[in-house]
Amino acid sequence: MYNDAFMVNTTNDIIISEKERPVWQRIVAVVAYVLMCFFLGLMVYGVYHYPGRQGFKAFVSCFNFAFFMFVIGIRFSVVTAVCFDLVERCYKKQFRVGSIKVGRWKQLPDIEYVSVFRQPIIVPGKYDAHIYNVNIWYGQNRHFTIYNNAENKKAYNMALYIATRLKIELLDVTDPQNKIWLTPWVEVESFGLPPVKMNKRGLR
Repeated sequence: MYNDAFMVNTTNDIIISEKERPVWQRIVAVVAYVLMCFFLGLMVYGVYHYPGRQGFKAFVSCFNFAFFMFVIGIRFSVVTAVCFDLVERCYKKQFRVGSIKVGRWKQLPDIEYVSVFRQPIIVPGKYDAHIYNVNIWYGQNRHFTIYNNAENKKAYNMALYIATRLKIELLDVTDPQNKIWLTPWVEVESFGLPPVKMNKRGLR
């Protein structure tokens, strides 16, 4: 099984998920959530004990710190999964933090293929920043993004799982100058085969 994702599937259902966060990331998330609650408490305290403009400034400052801690907590605790219901022909992107799960079922179109695409992004102070998108393609060149990650291995593995289980082709566009079409369900015998065996770019 791949190091960055795992899959649970039955006859009619597929769940492709990232693995649990490492311990150190969960510790960072817990600390961030505790600090978030602390700043929320200060925010309420400031409103009642510092009237007028001073209280408003305290409220805004504490809210900013609380929101910043919330973002850090989400960054280090959220686990993303993609779920398919092949009987009802629907799918959902699910985001989980602990036992809290968020996601909404949507109708699944007739899929033609899945692609993993290297998308440039703008990050202040960083040259050549990018993210990898996993897109589902259907109809006349219509698509939707079902997963994205800054690490090519995680995005590639997610696309590979989807293509293998749904028996559709995979278009690898991690190198825009050298696109590669793959038929994973034919070329691999088990999900344990590393993607480097499928793609000579060495996405290990």
